[in-house]
Amino acid sequence: MQGPDEKLGDIRFLAVTQSKIALILARQGDLHSADRLIADKSIPDLERLGYRITLVMLRAHWAMIKRGLRQPAAAKALLETALADAELLGLPVASQIRNLLDP
Repeated sequence: MQGPDEKLGDIRFLAVTQSKIALILARQGDLHSADRLIADKSIPDLERLGYRITLVMLRAHWAMIKRGLRQPAAAKALLETALADAELLGLPVASQIRNLLDP
């Protein structure tokens, strides 16, 4: 029987793995599948676990997928959320996200 820490570790592993699969799908041009996998699986699990740094990075990648799907408003909202969290956490990646907001 698994303890609570093991179960959380399994959820984290699955969420991160799904994120990686989504990014591979996006690179292969399957943006719709990548979008669904991130929206339906990765983001909810990572939010529940509170992995804010991972969420910052995934939201930035997801924004690029949304741009590829010609959903600029969704992409902008994701980048704004990622930027706010990156700045709050003091992450150096904030400047890169800011640049993505002003292409």
